[in-house]
Amino acid sequence: MAFHRKSRRITKDPKSYAVTYLGYLPLENDTEAKKTRANIDAIVKDTNTKERDLKKINVKVTDRGLILLDPKNKTERAFVAEKIYRCSAERGVGEEPVFSFVYDKQGDESPRFEFHAVLCTGKDTATEIANSLQASFKHTKLLAARNLREQR
Repeated sequence: MAFHRKSRRITKDPKSYAVTYLGYLPLENDTEAKKTRANIDAIVKDTNTKERDLKKINVKVTDRGLILLDPKNKTERAFVAEKIYRCSAERGVGEEPVFSFVYDKQGDESPRFEFHAVLCTGKDTATEIANSLQASFKHTKLLAARNLREQR
């Protein structure tokens, strides 16, 4: 699924974005989850981030949410749209664009939230990922509402 800004429509083919994974930060509550800028800074300042090679990954936005693909290790992790608490596209590392999102594990697990951040290559890439994810969330809500109507 891809989101087209001009037409505001969703296509079936997921678009993949080449990004650099900065890391994730475990968060205990939604107050911490709302502090996007502080969370990005915390990930960047983390000594582990400085010591390891940052992963080049692909972010794929589908009609169900996000998939982070690590082509080197051939692994992927899916994030369901309904459980993504918030997402953001902003300037982060220096003036480079950063896409970030907060994933709500919605359970008794501690920490409850995961804050993930990726460094984007183009200045519009972070915004495009965020807009595509928003369209994915709306699409998922529409499908859920349609299924509910059909069950009645």
